[in-house]
Order: sequence, then structure tokens, then C-alpha cells
Amino acid sequence: MQVVLERLLRSTFPNSDIRREYPIPQPYSHGRLIDFMLVDEKVAIEVKVVSAQGGRNRLFKELAIDLEAYRHSEMSFRKLICFVYDPNNQLPNPRGFENHLRGDRGGFEVITIVAQNPYQANGVASAG
Repeated sequence: MQVVLERLLRSTFPNSDIRREYPIPQPYSHGRLIDFMLVDEKVAIEVKVVSAQGGRNRLFKELAIDLEAYRHSEMSFRKLICFVYDPNNQLPNPRGFENHLRGDRGGFEVITIVAQNPYQANGVASAG
């Protein structure tokens, strides 16, 4: 997933300083790495894949921790984009998941995008 997104970012923003797996320079970041960082735009991008183990609760907790670490980062991010890929449609309410994390937190905007498998319904592959 990250390889595809990196290619998309580099072709969309050819003149930007794009860094991958960049450490957050803070003592309380607990060794967290930013999946992608667009330096000049002050945007952090976090990519997650929903797994069958832990699913929604684990994912939500990870994103909440990431969100706070990035918001208080010395990098002065203005925006966090959370891209969540759900290949087996484990999230029963993807729009609700997006809306729960989305919003402005004092000049720090969070955008959440959930992409599910259109050929799979409720965790079972469709026959079409």
C-alpha cells in the first residue's frame, strides 16, 4: 500500500520534499515514524491496513496516538491525512470511522479516508 501511495505522491507533488518513515523528533513520541511527510506543505500522512486481528478498536487507538504525537510534534504539522485500507470490509461503518477522527484541532486539521473493497460485502466476497 505504501509503495503505491509513494508513487502517487511523487508524481502528484514532483517538486516537494517527501519523506518516508520519518521519525518524529520528540521525547514523548515513543519512537513513532511518520509514514509520509510533505515537508513544505506541513502535511503528515499515516497509512493503516485493517486486519482481522484487533480490527477497528486497535486501529482507532493507533490513529488516536499518532494524531496526538503529530499534533504536538516539533515539525509544526498543519494537517494529518489518515488513509485506512480495509480490504476485507472489517469496518461496519466506514463513514462513521472517518467522521469520528476528522476535524480541526486548534489549527491542526485531520482528514480520514477509509477505502474498502467494492467487490466484498460485509467481509464476504461477492460473486460478481
